[in-house]
Parts: sequence; C-alpha cells; structure tokens
Amino acid sequence: MKHILIFLSPSGGTKKIVDKVAETLTKLDQNVLTLDLYRNVNSEAIADAVNSEKEKCLWFFTPVYADHPLPQIMDIIKSLRTQKTYDSNKTFAVIIASWGGVSSGLALYDMYNELSSKNIPVLGASKVLAEHSSMWKSPKPLNQHKPDKDDLEKVHTLTCIIQDKLRNPPVQGIDFSVLDYQTDKMKKEAEQKNLEITKQILPPKIADESKCTLCGKCIEICPVFALEYNPYPKANSNCILCNNCVKVCPENAFAYDHKRTEERIYQMAKDSDEPKTTEIFI
Repeated sequence: MKHILIFLSPSGGTKKIVDKVAETLTKLDQNVLTLDLYRNVNSEAIADAVNSEKEKCLWFFTPVYADHPLPQIMDIIKSLRTQKTYDSNKTFAVIIASWGGVSSGLALYDMYNELSSKNIPVLGASKVLAEHSSMWKSPKPLNQHKPDKDDLEKVHTLTCIIQDKLRNPPVQGIDFSVLDYQTDKMKKEAEQKNLEITKQILPPKIADESKCTLCGKCIEICPVFALEYNPYPKANSNCILCNNCVKVCPENAFAYDHKRTEERIYQMAKDSDEPKTTEIFI
C-alpha cells in the first residue's frame, strides 16, 4: 500500500508535521509519496495521480485558517473517487490540522465529513499546535517554537498506530463522535467563520503604489498564485490570507498592524475554551 502525503504549508509549521510522518513511515519500510500543493498549478493532475493508485492511505495536512481547512486541501478531497462501499478496503485516510492556539475550529470535521461522503474510512486524526503564523514579528508569538519535540512525538505515535491498523485487517475507521471535541460555543463560532467572510473584514491585500517598486517578490512567494499586477500587486479571489506577501515585501507596501494583530490574537486565545494541546484521535 502506498502512503500519499498531501499538504499545503504557507508558513512552514505544517511541513514539520509532514516531515515527521514521512520519516516515521520510511523507517517502517513503507512506500511514501509526498505531494506539496505550494505553488502547484495543476491540482487536477494531482487528483488524477491520487485516484490512479489502487490501494492507498491518503494523509491530508492543513493549517487551520478561519476555523476551517484550506480550500486547496478540500478541493483534492472532493476530487477523490467515491468507493463503492465503506468496506471496500482500497482507500483509507488520515487527517491532520495544525492550529495556532486560538481554535482548531471545524477543520477535522470538514475533512472527515467529505471523506465519509466518498466512503473513505478515516483511520485517525490529529490537531497539532503550531506557532501562530500571523505573529511573525512578535517577540513572543502564540505557541512559540511549536510544534516541538513533544508534539512531533505524538505525531510519530499516531503514524505507528495507523500502520498497525493497516497491518491487522479488518481495518476500521474512527467514528465521527471521536472528533466531537469542540464545545457548543466553539462550534457556533466556527460555523460563522470562513475565509471569504474574513477577507471581507480585513483590509484587502493591495500594494501601496507610493511604496511598491514592482520587485515581484510578493508574487513569487504566494503559495496559491493569488497576487497579480493590476497595475501594482493585488490579491485575487484565490487569496488564503497567509500574509506571505506582507512578510517578504522589502518596502512594507502591504498594510499590516502587527501590534493590533498580536493583541487581537491573544484576546481570541484567552476567550477560546479549547485546551491548548496537541491531540491525536484514534
């Protein structure tokens, strides 16, 4: 069976988790294929490649943005072929979400539900703490240096458990109730959020013409090809609000209030009743 690891990691935190899974599977003498969606223009080709494998365990890794998985990850899941029955035992899945300590939202729920609609059993899941990607200039970002050794050890444990499951049929997926860890308050808040709503609230990603030199660094680093010259860099509908353009701009041409953002994130984390821990679900 081939293990196919599919991920998008705009800030690098999610990739640390992917690397740990790949390392563990390799040590277990497994066949591993890693598919990075960063600046990948051909999602249809990826979907075709995934669907062409007859026996596979698909690992989906996503950071949590606006309480949900990235749309690029969900698009791949939606493109999977539906198994004839849940017990076909040809395709399995594992879902992992990295989150910055405010809320893991409904990321695991969303992926689980879509995979279940394809009759693909989810063998396990995890929500892994990562340093909050919006606080790169903060002297003390939320969950600084996460995921750390302890977090990645849990990822290693999950990977070994998944492999044990696959070696000992019949292979059983986890029940949805295992992922029902959010309180009603957190569920309600997550249901009222998504990337499109957040983009309407935040300032648009448009380079200040008085500062921008048209160097193109922001366009070259955008993980989803969301920036276009218009005539200066401006984000289109593909934007996932990763702020890579803001981080890389040498002229600070994109508006971003670091202090206000830090204060808002810390307050949101304080108001959240989700335990600030890495968890595995099996």
